[in-house]
Amino acid sequence: MCLGEIERCCSVDPGFFSGMLGHYNLLDTTLRLFKDDKEKQAVLNASSMGNLGASANSATAKEEVALWLDPAYNTYGITVRLREGTLARNKEAVELFGNRLFTYEAIAFHRWFNAICEEVEVGHSIASKQAEVGGYTVNLLVDNENKTVVFSIAATK
Repeated sequence: MCLGEIERCCSVDPGFFSGMLGHYNLLDTTLRLFKDDKEKQAVLNASSMGNLGASANSATAKEEVALWLDPAYNTYGITVRLREGTLARNKEAVELFGNRLFTYEAIAFHRWFNAICEEVEVGHSIASKQAEVGGYTVNLLVDNENKTVVFSIAATK
């Protein structure tokens, strides 16, 4: 998958993400968004040294947001590592991704997404849970200690 395919999936003009996101990297079917070039280089250097699959609680550098597709299981997802300014810096990319997936129900997803992220960001403990949004089942996995949330989205059968 290339960036152009993700842009088509999100129904945006060619070059949209590369123009909007100076600090991104496409790894297989995951669009990784970084705070700045310094963070991007740290993650890429860690990846080249074999730390690609490091856990969420490891000290290795990580992207702020990952927008991912798993074509084998028809699953989509958004992983957010909440730090100061993460939501503001990545709002447009996350909203476009959500709008494309949820179409008419996108506003319900975005409200839930923002509420969860805001609670975790200020340090409130949130339990992992599941919700139905439109024709999708959204599994929310939360690592409260590391302020990381994963929204795993699959078509409801």
